[in-house]
Amino acid sequence: MDYSYRLIVVATAVLVLGTRLEAAIEIDGKMGDWAPAITYEVPTALREQALTPFGQVNRLAVAHDDEFLYFRVDFAEARPFADSKQAAFKPKYWGNRRYIELDVDGDSKVDYVTTMHPGKRKGLNNCYLVDHRDGKPKTYLWYEGHKQWSGIRGHYAADGKSVEIRVPRLPLKITTKLIGIRVQMQIRDGLKGDNAWHNMRYPTDTTFYLYDLEKGARIEAGASAAKRSITMRPTKTPPVLDGMLNDAAWQTAAPLTGFITNRGAQAATMKTEASVTFDTTHLYIGVRAFDKDLPGLVTKATVAEPSRVYGDDVIEIFIDHHHDQASFLHLGVNAIGTTAAQLVVVR
Repeated sequence: MDYSYRLIVVATAVLVLGTRLEAAIEIDGKMGDWAPAITYEVPTALREQALTPFGQVNRLAVAHDDEFLYFRVDFAEARPFADSKQAAFKPKYWGNRRYIELDVDGDSKVDYVTTMHPGKRKGLNNCYLVDHRDGKPKTYLWYEGHKQWSGIRGHYAADGKSVEIRVPRLPLKITTKLIGIRVQMQIRDGLKGDNAWHNMRYPTDTTFYLYDLEKGARIEAGASAAKRSITMRPTKTPPVLDGMLNDAAWQTAAPLTGFITNRGAQAATMKTEASVTFDTTHLYIGVRAFDKDLPGLVTKATVAEPSRVYGDDVIEIFIDHHHDQASFLHLGVNAIGTTAAQLVVVR
């Protein structure tokens, strides 16, 4: 399904055209050749929700040529350690893993992730790629047969407030002209924070920036400062879990509205009705999802193989039960009722 309900209200979707690069961007940390790139500015209200100042992102810049995708991330605060010391991470002080997450097949799920690699004498001025497409992450440090590069490259600026990364296009299984891009900041901050791992994503946990590989165009997701909230009403008679949504509890349950796509944060193309209620022991969420191609729904997961649910057309629910943006309950159910659940904790 292409729906997600989020607390942050996305208000705009803007198309901006750029151009394909005529000369490659040098990944050297000097940041002097990014003028042709297009940028996604992160609204102040959005970045200030980060639980550590080191997790705040000011902007993302994206460019491409025939061989590479290029990414630059500008941070609100510089890294507190030099590259050589960053490689020797001390758990009680500070550490970070900064990623670019890519959706290259249009299914609104992460296919590839880049992360900075602490190499000898290089600190974090290195980078590698992880393939997440089949649920079994595979790491690529280089691509055989491509002589122009010896691996994915990344380099921090001298002031520690920016990083630039290049990703070769050839090994990526790109099947759509609109790729989804998300910046993920996984930070443990013992200097200005609570010395615990926190996960922050831009534009949000459930949406991607869109980049058009044919036109060099962006669709930028903006966000308002307001948070969307609902007033939940308890039920004295819990609903029967039979998929019918005709119980009295659903008639008075609080409705969830404002669904958007998680690729580009645009208005949902098909209707979704949802509501939530609770009693003393359970939280109840009812969803009615409309689809113009019901016979085309993918339902390969069976009761015996619940872990395959997330590869189907599925309704997914994310519950941040500690309200810490670091741990959450992830639920999924497909059209034939196969369910899966996992507790995700960022370490």
